[in-house]
Amino acid sequence: MWWKNRSEIEAAHRATHETMFRDSRLEGVVSSVVELSPGVASVHYAWTLTGASAPDGTPAGSRKGILLLIVKEEQSGWLIKVAQNTDIVPGAIAPSSKTR
Repeated sequence: MWWKNRSEIEAAHRATHETMFRDSRLEGVVSSVVELSPGVASVHYAWTLTGASAPDGTPAGSRKGILLLIVKEEQSGWLIKVAQNTDIVPGAIAPSSKTR
């Protein structure tokens, strides 16, 4: 999924937080912060989600992922300018360089 503006992001989060994520809990840690230039940084946040439900209402089990944020310091504080959220799939590996 690729949401490209504030209204798409808000609508998608509203829909999932009213349903599958209604009873969920997201916890995590900032695993890295890299200053890209003065007032601009990348932030990696490793997260674990518990308590979500599947489309049929049964427990979905826990999920893990990594969130990459590009943040910019502005007069009102640090604001997210770009975000990418990626699930970590257990057992998934990249193809070897020989198969490319």
